[in-house]
Amino acid sequence: VLIGTHMDGELVDVKHPIPEGEGWGTAFAREHACFAAMCEGGSPGPSGEDGAAVQEILDAMYRSSNEGREVEVS
Repeated sequence: VLIGTHMDGELVDVKHPIPEGEGWGTAFAREHACFAAMCEGGSPGPSGEDGAAVQEILDAMYRSSNEGREVEVS
């Protein structure tokens, strides 16, 4: 995962490693396990509101990168 941030007053990209076994290769298995747990009475996963909040953060990240400055996430 590549994230833009400030270091020593400069805008830089920082690469964060994804732990082994937690990448796209296991996404469907984890999704199916979550669905099966929910069908057995477990709590549901993230809501649509959670997804909208994440998208707002992602949009702000891109806007920050394009404009070369920090932007507010409302």
